[in-house]
Amino acid sequence: MTEFSRLVRSAAMLATTGSLLLGVPAVAVGEPSSGALAPGTASNDGARIVLGDLDPVVDAAAVGAPFDPCRLGWQAFPEQVRPDTPKSPRLRPPKDSDIFSTACRYDNSGAAVFKPGEQATAGAAFITVVAWAAVDDGMSANPADHSNAAPARFGGKEGLLKSGANAGNGAPMCTAILSLANGVAGITVTNARFPAVDTCTIAQTVGNAVAATAP
Repeated sequence: MTEFSRLVRSAAMLATTGSLLLGVPAVAVGEPSSGALAPGTASNDGARIVLGDLDPVVDAAAVGAPFDPCRLGWQAFPEQVRPDTPKSPRLRPPKDSDIFSTACRYDNSGAAVFKPGEQATAGAAFITVVAWAAVDDGMSANPADHSNAAPARFGGKEGLLKSGANAGNGAPMCTAILSLANGVAGITVTNARFPAVDTCTIAQTVGNAVAATAP
């Protein structure tokens, strides 16, 4: 599996499970992930675990990223897909299998539908992950390294676009990857909510905003 495929697979899992952890299964609210202890519980040696001990903040400043995916903001997106009320993006620290150093998740999915006597139905998903990868993380912006990717330019920076569909629900997906002076930026968009807006146009627009922000 190529690095690009892993990025796309991660976004697909995020869209279908709602997990904030790309590349790993979702965990029920209030439950620790496999092998982990809930915050504040005792470890095997009796030591107390404080929130943050196992999951240090891995934001743009901590990893030396040339731009902050979380500070990019909804203004980087086409107006049609922006939330009507403010929704703060959420930091998505990398896990061992990830190919980026820091990322942020933007979610403007539709509200869940509740019907008496029936299980709630999730609203149409609109989820974007904006990531920065260091040179040695393994994310490539070269279209030749990815099947069915098309060359693209983002504000003068070289990169690629690749469209596809979510394997779980068929929602349109598009990933943009662009080279920066320091590392690589990746944007993956899952768009089931705004069918009138081309998903790769969204990825291109966000990529252009990244290119204007980062050298």
